[in-house]
Amino acid sequence: MTDPKLPKPPYPANTDVSRIPFFPLLIDRLLGSRLWLLGSGDTCKAALTIWCRAWQECPAGSIPAGPDDLHRRLAGVESSALWEKIRAEVLGGFEKHSDERLYHPVLTAQVKYVCDGREKGRSLAAIRWKNKRKPDAARIAAPQSGAALQPRNSTELTELTELTEEESSPSLPPQEPQDQRIHALAVALLAKVEAAIDRAYGCDARPWPASSDLQTAREWLSIGLTEQAIADTVHEVSRRLAEKGEEPPTSLRYFTLALARVAKGNGAAPPAPATGYGSGSKETGDFDQDEVRARVVAERSATEIITKGVNH
Repeated sequence: MTDPKLPKPPYPANTDVSRIPFFPLLIDRLLGSRLWLLGSGDTCKAALTIWCRAWQECPAGSIPAGPDDLHRRLAGVESSALWEKIRAEVLGGFEKHSDERLYHPVLTAQVKYVCDGREKGRSLAAIRWKNKRKPDAARIAAPQSGAALQPRNSTELTELTELTEEESSPSLPPQEPQDQRIHALAVALLAKVEAAIDRAYGCDARPWPASSDLQTAREWLSIGLTEQAIADTVHEVSRRLAEKGEEPPTSLRYFTLALARVAKGNGAAPPAPATGYGSGSKETGDFDQDEVRARVVAERSATEIITKGVNH
C-alpha cells in the first residue's frame, strides 16, 4: 500500500548500487553538520553505519520504515537504552516516502549521480563500438596490448568475438585437418586453464595469455592427462600461490613441472619439449593470439554468468 500524501520515491524500486563498495563522502558537509559537531561518538558511529546499510539496500539510499528494532540493528547499536537516546539524531536526515521506506536526501543524490554516470558510460561505449566496428591498423598490429582488445561489457565481447572470426581467420596460413583439430583442442584447453586460474584468484587474474601459452597448451595435449586433470592441477598450484599473496605466473610454462609430476604419478608421458619457442613463427604459440584471447574472454564470461546464476 502506498500513501498518496507522502512524496514519491526518488527513483525506481529496483535501483541498486550495492555492487559499488563505496559512496562519495562529502567531507566539508559532514564535518560541518550539527550531527558531527554536537553528536556523541556513539551517535556518529551509528549514523555512518546506517548510511552504509542504506547504500547497500534496494532501492539504494533507503531503509525500511520500521520496525524500530530493525533500525537499531541496521545502525549497529546493541543496547536498546542507548538507541533510545540517539535514535532521533541518527534517523534525523531520513524522510518517509510513499513506498513505506525512509530515504536520506544526501544518499539519494549520490545514488542518482552514480546511476547517471553508469548510464552515460554505457551509452558512450555503445556509440564508440558502433562507430568503430573494426579496429584501426594500430590495434591489429599490437595484439600484445591488453587494453587494445579488452572488452568492457557484453556488447563489446560480442563485437570482439565476431571481429576475431572475420578479421583474424583469413590471415592465417592454411591448416591441415589434423592440425586444425589440435589447434582447436589447444585453444579450448587454454581457455579452460585460464578459467581455473581465475577461480583460484577470484578474479581475472591474468589479463591475457602470454605469447607462448598456446604452444604450451599444444604440448600439454601430449602429456597423457585429461583436460580436467590439467585444469585441476593448474587451479591447485594457483590456489597455493594466491594464498601466499603471490601474483599469477605470466607464462603457463610455470605449471609444466607440476603437470609432469602428475603425469609421472599416473604413468603418463611427460610434456613434449617446446619447438621454436620464442622464435615468433606462425608454427609456435605466437600465431592467432586474437582467437585465443576471444576464446578466453568468452570462457570467462560464461564462467561469470554460471557463477552469478549459482549465487542467486
